[in-house]
Amino acid sequence: MPGYIDPDPPKEEKLPSRSATKNGQDDEAKRREQLRKEREARTYTNDTDVKKNARLSSVLAGGSTSGPRADGMDDPFAAPTHVGTCPHCGITQNGLGRNGQMDKHYARECKMMNTCKNCLKVVLVPQLTDHYISRCEFVQGRMTHCNDCGLAIDKQDQARGSSHPLCRGRPPPSGAVWCPLCSIAVEDNPESWQKHCVSDCLGNPRQDGPQMDYQQYQDQARAYDDPPRAMTAAAAAPRAMSSGRARTPSRSGSRKGSRPPSNGRPATNGKGSGNRPPSNSGTPNDGPRGVVESQEPVYVGRMIDADKLVAALSEIQEKKKKAKRQALKDAL
Repeated sequence: MPGYIDPDPPKEEKLPSRSATKNGQDDEAKRREQLRKEREARTYTNDTDVKKNARLSSVLAGGSTSGPRADGMDDPFAAPTHVGTCPHCGITQNGLGRNGQMDKHYARECKMMNTCKNCLKVVLVPQLTDHYISRCEFVQGRMTHCNDCGLAIDKQDQARGSSHPLCRGRPPPSGAVWCPLCSIAVEDNPESWQKHCVSDCLGNPRQDGPQMDYQQYQDQARAYDDPPRAMTAAAAAPRAMSSGRARTPSRSGSRKGSRPPSNGRPATNGKGSGNRPPSNSGTPNDGPRGVVESQEPVYVGRMIDADKLVAALSEIQEKKKKAKRQALKDAL
């Protein structure tokens, strides 16, 4: 219509400037890149294998898995080593890190420790004297410090004026103590004790291998104190022979060999026929007049040499120890 003025005329569209277009494209690219990263992270963390293992999830959340972790755990993706180091003797072995293996090492193999001969508890060698005097339940109140050397001694022995086998007759040098196993002076510090017990102690029962427990001590004592039946029979046979030689009064004119055998059968000559004539070569007994030895059956079994038997038993024990040490090495 002529003269009509539109109150709200259409606004003229302004084209975006070149700089605004570039900024918008950059923002869009950043947004798409962020969405892509979130989608990849969501897909990776929802993986089934990762969900099954909580430890792997924590490792993945923590970052790289190469190298030792701050919490002291080993690499979960590597083979476990189970290597452990004894804090007392310093030995490092494969297997000491397993559960319970360190306690077994203390009980039988650690050279810094020893089994109390009274209560069979495992005690550190530097504390063995104090254990005998103050803490051992089986000799509580019976032991005291030796007046000469300071090691443990029975109170009654000290009252009688006798000394113990390891007494050196004098106190140890300044800054040192006597070893309760070999009575050699050792500087009273951890390094000196470790060096002495591991390599220098002459009385350490664990120097040549694991220490025997009470049952093994009993078996060994039984092997020496109660030998096998064959050895017992062989040792008893000569005693039976000597005790069976009863001396009886002889008849007039009786000589050795004139009596028939005790089994009741007639004696035969060397050819096996006829009766054996009385021996004329016999002489009266050299013992008391009118007394002769009776002919008793003689033990003809195989005699066993006691020394050889003991040596054989010792060899068997050494073979068993060697086999046991080899089995322990194979197990580790």
